[in-house]
Amino acid sequence: MLKYGIKWAHEINGLADPTENSFVSSIQEAAKRTAYKTVTKKEPVTTDMLIQHCEKYSDSEDMLIVRDLTMTLLGFAGLLRCNELQLFTF
Repeated sequence: MLKYGIKWAHEINGLADPTENSFVSSIQEAAKRTAYKTVTKKEPVTTDMLIQHCEKYSDSEDMLIVRDLTMTLLGFAGLLRCNELQLFTF
């Protein structure tokens, strides 16, 4: 963005454009490559987590909670992705 502002200011004043220099272009490309966010991986689901959820909602009569627990357990047992689990929903 800064490159375009400098280019615009020089064009308005009738000056030579310093942003056309290959060094400036190289610096801009390098900045784009290093500006990406770091990847933060999610914590994997463990069997202990699933057991805790089942114990927490064991007395629940809400069908949505029962459905969600069932889908979670099926997905975990079958090594299914979220979009693969959606095939089972109606």
